[in-house]
Amino acid sequence: MAASFGGKLTQVDMNTRSLFQQAADKHWQVRPELSNAFGHKEQLKALFMQMRYNPSDAFQIDLGLRFEDAAFKSTTAHKPDTAFTVQRSYSNFFPNLTLTYALDAAQKLSVNYHRRVNRPNFKDLSPFVEVNDPYLYERGNPTLKPEFANNMELTWLFKNSYSLRLRYSQRQNAISKSYNLDEHGRTIVMPMNLKHASAVGLRFNAANISPVKKWNIQLNGNLMYSSFEWLTGNNMQQNRRLVPSLQVQHTISLPFKLSLDLNGFWNGATAEGQATIASLWSMNTGVRKTFLQDKLTLYIYGNDLFRTNRPQITFSSDAMEGSYRELYDSRSVGINLSYRLNRGKKDNLKSVRGNDRLEEGNRINY
Repeated sequence: MAASFGGKLTQVDMNTRSLFQQAADKHWQVRPELSNAFGHKEQLKALFMQMRYNPSDAFQIDLGLRFEDAAFKSTTAHKPDTAFTVQRSYSNFFPNLTLTYALDAAQKLSVNYHRRVNRPNFKDLSPFVEVNDPYLYERGNPTLKPEFANNMELTWLFKNSYSLRLRYSQRQNAISKSYNLDEHGRTIVMPMNLKHASAVGLRFNAANISPVKKWNIQLNGNLMYSSFEWLTGNNMQQNRRLVPSLQVQHTISLPFKLSLDLNGFWNGATAEGQATIASLWSMNTGVRKTFLQDKLTLYIYGNDLFRTNRPQITFSSDAMEGSYRELYDSRSVGINLSYRLNRGKKDNLKSVRGNDRLEEGNRINY
């Protein structure tokens, strides 16, 4: 049996001020409704332990437990007489458990459960207003609560190269964007806590497929059913969708120590809170060349070759419905040059990848 123990203490104290001015009659005038001061304090105390036990050569148990005591205080002020303070706290346990059983030398079964917390970041909490245009404002939400997630996985691993996973997740106070209208008819985008969010799906992974010599393929396929619910007034709103996705990575070894990478992905239409993201696809490529006994590596790459990775988002709430498309140019070309000082010890890469895949869900979220 092996065990490890630890603790953590974190304190955060951040403050920011924003001042909006608008040109009018050749003078700058302050817009007090957009100007504010915001302060946020956090104190997090945590204790954690992790244990590994092998009842037999074929069976392994990994057990972890984390206890957190957290307190948050956020203060917002537009003017001295309009300041308000929001305080939140929680004391909670976050267990994780992984059971791994080797059916034979080539097959393993793994069952994993873990509970985690997603604390809102400073940007999500800050009421600072980002003016995208006269009709679209984006801001944070000082009253946002932490999100708690329960995740479960059943994994079958074959020859450390093929895996099939059945996954389920349930999120309490799930954090997602909301869309509302203000009194001037502007769209206000801000994060909110949903009433319910869950997902169940099947994932297939295949690594190190070689149709011919010097051609390696890695394949990932997903089929996920996502469900979101939120309360507006007395009405419960829903957004549910079955989402397929596929990712393929090709590596082709060429003469003169050259290799060619060609990667692509496709995601079906995806539900995310009040929004639905239309299907997306993209292709990337790169050429790699090594020098000086493989210590020096030159990599030239191009991402999103056809400029297709531009999400089109449709949203619906009790106040409004609409859609927009992100028009930024995600295409890029780059050069990466790296030098390895020492070769290091040679590992069995297939074994390492296989173990990482099974233990990935067992990491503690420090």
